[in-house]
Amino acid sequence: MNLFKKNVNKNRRPAGGRRTTGARELPPAARFLLIWGGCFLGGFLLLCGSWVLFKNYYFKTRSLFVISDVHKDVTVSSGKMVKPDLILERFGLSNGVNQFSVDIDKQREELIQTPNIRDVRIKRTLPDKLDVTIVEREPVAQISTGARGLVSDETGVLFMRYADTAMLPKIRVSDEFAQVKPGDQLSGMEMAAIETVLNAQRPDFPLHLYEVNARNEDYLLLTFSDYRKARFAWKGMNDPSVKREDSAIYLKEKLDNLAKAMGSAIGRGRQIWDATLDRIYAMPVVLE
Repeated sequence: MNLFKKNVNKNRRPAGGRRTTGARELPPAARFLLIWGGCFLGGFLLLCGSWVLFKNYYFKTRSLFVISDVHKDVTVSSGKMVKPDLILERFGLSNGVNQFSVDIDKQREELIQTPNIRDVRIKRTLPDKLDVTIVEREPVAQISTGARGLVSDETGVLFMRYADTAMLPKIRVSDEFAQVKPGDQLSGMEMAAIETVLNAQRPDFPLHLYEVNARNEDYLLLTFSDYRKARFAWKGMNDPSVKREDSAIYLKEKLDNLAKAMGSAIGRGRQIWDATLDRIYAMPVVLE
């Protein structure tokens, strides 16, 4: 029997005193990516879970968004022609309706296609308040075609309006626009006529424009309330190479010069004028 047994230390340490386990540690960059990857995954799962909980709460708690009094909870602001009750009916809003059960955006897109409506603005105030603002088109001129009541707004969009239009200037359109209908857009000489009408509606403009004939390719024929007439054109009219703001300046300057000439001591007795060139002068013949 060997009386001297070798004492084996199973947990041997290297010379440096560090314990050897057989496992390799991750590099710092890998540990950083692993930690942040776990945080990102945890945040993503948290957001998804929160969204699922919100949807379940949203759909199951229907009474939270129910309109109890439509005339109190829903505010409709509109102009002269569109009535609030019509909007409520069109949107399907009534007492007991969950406002989120109505496709508001779809109804807005359909309603904005109506020619006399320029914009529809909707604001929700949770849980049960809804504000609907209808921006109607305002007529600036009557359009002389076979369609009675056809008018145009400042952008040249046509729509129907019968009330409060008798004093608006009339625009006689060319044959190209003889068959226009609500929703159509004016262009060319007809749009130049709209720009002239708008400029002549300035408070400081001394003449009242009664009619604009846009049937000629080169000029507009203006008729004023005292039945004096003038051929009219300005630098940049219907010229796409001229900036719109510059064209508006030229239009105002030309219209003011015409009014000044017609209002002068010599010009008051002249009935027919030509304002198509730089120089404005009275004409001896009647224009047709």
